[in-house]
Amino acid sequence: MKRTQLPLVAAFLFLGSQAVFGAINIVHTGPIVPLSFCPAADGLNFLSPLPLVYVAPGADPALIPELVAGDTPFGAVGWGFAWGPPLNGDLLIDLYASTFVGVHQSGAEIDIRYNRAPGDPENLRWIQIIETSAPLNGAVPPYIDPFPNDDPPPPPGLPFYWTEAEHALHSNGVNPNGPFDLHFHDLSNRSHPPTSLQWWMATLYLVSWNGLDPGIVVIHDGITWGWVGACAESSGACCMPPSGECIDVYSGLCAYRGGYYFGDGTSCVNVTCPGCNYVLGDINGNHSANGIDVTYGVSYLKGGNAPPIVCDMCPQTQPFYAAMDVNGNCAANGIDITYFVSYLKGQQPSLLYCEDCPPTGMVSAPAPAVIPIKSPTPKNHGLLRPGE
Repeated sequence: MKRTQLPLVAAFLFLGSQAVFGAINIVHTGPIVPLSFCPAADGLNFLSPLPLVYVAPGADPALIPELVAGDTPFGAVGWGFAWGPPLNGDLLIDLYASTFVGVHQSGAEIDIRYNRAPGDPENLRWIQIIETSAPLNGAVPPYIDPFPNDDPPPPPGLPFYWTEAEHALHSNGVNPNGPFDLHFHDLSNRSHPPTSLQWWMATLYLVSWNGLDPGIVVIHDGITWGWVGACAESSGACCMPPSGECIDVYSGLCAYRGGYYFGDGTSCVNVTCPGCNYVLGDINGNHSANGIDVTYGVSYLKGGNAPPIVCDMCPQTQPFYAAMDVNGNCAANGIDITYFVSYLKGQQPSLLYCEDCPPTGMVSAPAPAVIPIKSPTPKNHGLLRPGE
């Protein structure tokens, strides 16, 4: 499926010149957007695989049978296909991005340049084979992209991703990312209304062709790329650390952001987020943290009075004395006393609170006095081708 670029939804991950080693030299030259969220806040999409995967010649036993006798049976009119050696040029990944193209419709966009190495064949093309949970136009996965073939008649046409007219526009040129011998661009997407999940995965090969129709195609190496997208019918209250802010979202989004999910059908109107009105280090409850609290904590551990502030609204095993948990591991014990003493001696830069049970009203941690530590225990938690 071919399309002009769309705006990206999610934060960029830029890897610079990080190579993925194969016979072709795969280099990420532009941004990777690993995840995007549905505009309706009830779903997400993520790249899979991430990072994309190098595929050696011959690694996919389904490719040649599909080309010869599959959904578009090129072998029936005399085309021949064979595995060849790997190429040695640079495969430059200028974009690999998860994206939502609309509410409950998501996918991934990829933009690639290939520059030949000495010895690479001259007459190179792209072939892409697709596996997906949502095939289009009656195709049976795996199938060759596009389906049906969009070459001029007579059918079945050429087995390549670009038509020859498109190939002329996407070879031996320069785009904003730089020069290329071959260019590839795709934006795959599917609808996945609540409650549903769709996935799509493609393997893109560089191939060489003898220029005849029907002709002989030699298949070299390539990459696998793709995405998974899902939306949920139900949402619920989610409390976001470290602020304790409550938002109504679906469970997967809450879990991804490290939140505490109260369950489907719950609402922020009716729940209280984990959080507790305490001063970190104030073990004796007098609203300040100092050496007297260390003495109180030692006395408690020897059988004395318990700390007065119990954070029973937090997800930890109860009773949980959050003010005493100064090393931020979401448990209150003697290790915290040792840490507290070290802090008072200037050997630790800060007291640390449990991220699952922050002091109420703490929107962000003051630096360097208090730093959150996450709980080690899990919480509840252009042109579209019609044939892709």
